[in-house]
Amino acid sequence: MTIELNDYGFMFDMGDFIYLSLSWAFIILTALSIIAYKIYKRIRNKKVVENYSLDNATNELWAN
Repeated sequence: MTIELNDYGFMFDMGDFIYLSLSWAFIILTALSIIAYKIYKRIRNKKVVENYSLDNATNELWAN
């Protein structure tokens, strides 16, 4: 079993069974995509919560 981090990127070799090789560009692009998605989700959830609290306040005013 061999795990390497070199100029090309990440390499994982398990003999005849598994060989995985990922370039640094792919690793960096994947990390940035995951971070961007988490930021988007956090912003979207914040807007949903703000809209939900406004909707409840309006509904309570009309109920009286």
